[in-house]
Amino acid sequence: MRRVALLILAPVLALAAHRADARPNDDASFWRDVVEPHHAEVDALVAQVRAALSDLDSSELSDVTPPPSARIDLARQLVGVLAYAHRLEPDNLDVLHMLADAADDAGDAARAHDALAAIVKLAGEEHAGADALDRLGAAAIDAGKLDEAIRVLRIAQGPVLGGVPMTARVLVHLSTALALAGRSGDAIDVLAVAQPSSNMFELSEAALVELALAVQYDREEQRGAAFDVLERMKIALGDQLAPVLQNALAKMRFAPAEDERYYRALMDEVVGDLPEARTEWLLYAADEGAPYRRRALDHARAIDAMPPARKQPSLPQLTVPPPPNPGAIP
Repeated sequence: MRRVALLILAPVLALAAHRADARPNDDASFWRDVVEPHHAEVDALVAQVRAALSDLDSSELSDVTPPPSARIDLARQLVGVLAYAHRLEPDNLDVLHMLADAADDAGDAARAHDALAAIVKLAGEEHAGADALDRLGAAAIDAGKLDEAIRVLRIAQGPVLGGVPMTARVLVHLSTALALAGRSGDAIDVLAVAQPSSNMFELSEAALVELALAVQYDREEQRGAAFDVLERMKIALGDQLAPVLQNALAKMRFAPAEDERYYRALMDEVVGDLPEARTEWLLYAADEGAPYRRRALDHARAIDAMPPARKQPSLPQLTVPPPPNPGAIP
């Protein structure tokens, strides 16, 4: 936490200037300085940002764990440092990537979106990278710009790769954007085409895509299809179902954010934790503007209507829900 406590804008800039002054001025650096007069200073700033993040990551793994706000506090400082570096060198993609990350961690969605948009503009949509396009698409979903989200996520779309969480996130975000745009058939097709073979379900990326497919079927009240997807996962994973799904959801940043409750609620039904599932359904439904609020309430009512002996089903109850208990849920 040493750098976290000490890293403020003025000392970093002073060190950057010192390193820039100390840089040898050979022919190559002379001509680069002509084209990019602030390159040495920006290099020093980027190095300091990476060092600060490395120190924070190291402290999080040590016996003395920093408070949860440490990364947010650091991110807010780094946003200022990187914004300054961006002004010095507007075409530096490394700076823009780091600025987008820092703004994201600081909760500055507008600045993160601007940095990502700048990356796409500089590199071109075909060369901006799937991660930048995915994050830009997620930001567009949050802003209600569904056509923009679908366009950039289509470019980022690709096969699901184990160990590359972004490949699954792109498909989930694309499916979400299509569904919110009223294209539920396309939303399902995006995920159905990417369905993994059963021997790949242990990969969190494949499990996330399968769960997303079940979510889309469930929201469209294709309950038999949703049940089939979940049953296939349960058979393939057995007692590893819960940890695999939890790991998959931990790697996902949802857009819109409230979608995480819907996914977790369905996951809890799959693994048989119905009290927790009911809580998540009701938390999702507490937002009266939630697009699938009625379906979430159907799930909660179905759980309420179960007799005690059926409170631990081996699979979620995706059949037509019985009438609600009087006074249980409005």
